[in-house]
Amino acid sequence: MGMKHVERMFVVLSERGLTLLFASLLAREMAKFKSDIVIGHGRMAYQAKQVLGVLSMEVSQGERFTVAAHGPDATAAMRAVLAWSRTCAAEVTA
Repeated sequence: MGMKHVERMFVVLSERGLTLLFASLLAREMAKFKSDIVIGHGRMAYQAKQVLGVLSMEVSQGERFTVAAHGPDATAAMRAVLAWSRTCAAEVTA
């Protein structure tokens, strides 16, 4: 199985931004995958498997962030990100 790269952009819908709860849910879910999964906001990028990294972004309602997965299970990891995002964000398709 080859290495894959998948990237998506999201906008935060939650009034409180990406809170500790959302960050911990994402990190716990991403820990299940072998792929390198990075979440970025502006010029900063963090490992999505680390709660403190996700929180460090300080993303507020209405702001955009990206998630990129690179590795053998990148597609499955992105499906998990899409499922997680339904709790606090929406995918930006345009």
